[in-house]
Amino acid sequence: MVVGIANAAVFGGLAARLYDLQVLNGAQQAELAESNRSRTIWLPPMRGRILDAKGDLLAATQETFRVVLYPQRGLTLTDVARIAAELSPRIGVDRSTLETRLAKALRDPSPSPLVLADDLQFRDIAALQLAVGDPGNVVVEPRHQRVYPELRPSVRVAMAHIVGHVGAVDRIALDDDPHLREPGARVGKSGVEAGTEAELRGVAGRAIYEIDARGRHVRRIDERAAIAGRDVTLTVDMALQEAVIATLSAVERSGEPPGSASGAAVIIEIATGAIMAMASTPGFDAAAARAAGPEWRAYKTDPRRPLVNRATTGHYPPGSTFKIVTALAALEAGQVSLKEKIECWGDATYAGHTFRCWNRRGHIATDLHRAVRESCDCYFYEAARRTGIDKIAAMAGELGLGQVYPDAGIAPQRAGLIPTRAWKRSRSSRTGWLLGETILAGIGQGYVLTTPLQLAVMTARIASGRKVIPTIVGRASSDPLPEFDPVAVSETNLVACVGRCLPS
Repeated sequence: MVVGIANAAVFGGLAARLYDLQVLNGAQQAELAESNRSRTIWLPPMRGRILDAKGDLLAATQETFRVVLYPQRGLTLTDVARIAAELSPRIGVDRSTLETRLAKALRDPSPSPLVLADDLQFRDIAALQLAVGDPGNVVVEPRHQRVYPELRPSVRVAMAHIVGHVGAVDRIALDDDPHLREPGARVGKSGVEAGTEAELRGVAGRAIYEIDARGRHVRRIDERAAIAGRDVTLTVDMALQEAVIATLSAVERSGEPPGSASGAAVIIEIATGAIMAMASTPGFDAAAARAAGPEWRAYKTDPRRPLVNRATTGHYPPGSTFKIVTALAALEAGQVSLKEKIECWGDATYAGHTFRCWNRRGHIATDLHRAVRESCDCYFYEAARRTGIDKIAAMAGELGLGQVYPDAGIAPQRAGLIPTRAWKRSRSSRTGWLLGETILAGIGQGYVLTTPLQLAVMTARIASGRKVIPTIVGRASSDPLPEFDPVAVSETNLVACVGRCLPS
């Protein structure tokens, strides 16, 4: 009786487990079984080309090949010797080198494929007759290598920061392109290569192989072709770009050779926001990015940081270029008028601190028109005091400062810093916002930081009265001109500043 009850319990447990496997988790188990019988190989898409405004090629993709060994169970030293002997003369890799790689895989098996040879050209693999079901489980896979045409050195340097470069994937979202998990996958790391990654990358294809109990390929059971990425045409005028680079490179720093000084410049077409030139010095030769050799390593360790695009990521106090922001904020707030004159005797004192004007003799009585033209610091100290930091910050944001432009088509970018009372509270509990900090912000000093790209956008918005959005990606000739929203500044004050304050 006891034995019968025990047997019933055992069989009942087995039945419950069988029900769980077959009914409750049937779909999951079927998926696991299918994955054990097949292997998916992702096929990289052809990356789109990058062209200048005239259609000249700046970046392209060259098809290459790699030879890989996919993981299999039961691989022996005899297999290692045989595979190395068969492959060595065909792929131009020394036999002992291949044996070393294969032996390592034998000692430390990995679910990832073992790359035996990479960056092979078609001529290198033409004689390699390997069927998918080869006992060695060796497969020739197409790969794509980014190439930058043999342009003149001056053009390569002029366009290096704009075009950017591709590199290994460092972080992948769980729902991202599964192809990016493959060894050797590349994505845009800087410049247009990074800023237009979604357009350039394309969609990966896949090939599904049936595998046997040892993990060897038996046959290909399904394939989906990759979809190539889209070409990207830039707005950059090459002649203008080279001229700007040449001008910046000619700047000499005391005691250092020409071209050693750091600088950046951006030229924007006001009507469209098109970036016609974007330069950063010192620069680098884009050809070195592909080689990743000593020259590239030297660039990465150079204290002058030539790989940094100062036009989009350089943080600088805007100084007197920011005074127009303070002027418009004060006009909009009704804190100054065009006719009012503010005295400047070479310095001004606020809360016990003295702030000097660059003109130690002073500008005497100065109206807004003259204050902008002669960059009178004392005028803007007082205008900032009356207006307050939050209204100045709001005007700066309206004119495009303190932000990045995600649709510009170039990366990375930095947002800069336009301080506010709330920002100060978030970073310091000891002191609130101080009057002296407003005084300095009024002339673009203190905490205020901007990028050259932001200052170009600010100028375009002031000149047009529209929220110009920069872009380095060209539009089709049939596309209408972009329509930008107006800035939240009265036309009267804009005209007053542009027409009377700024040099014509």
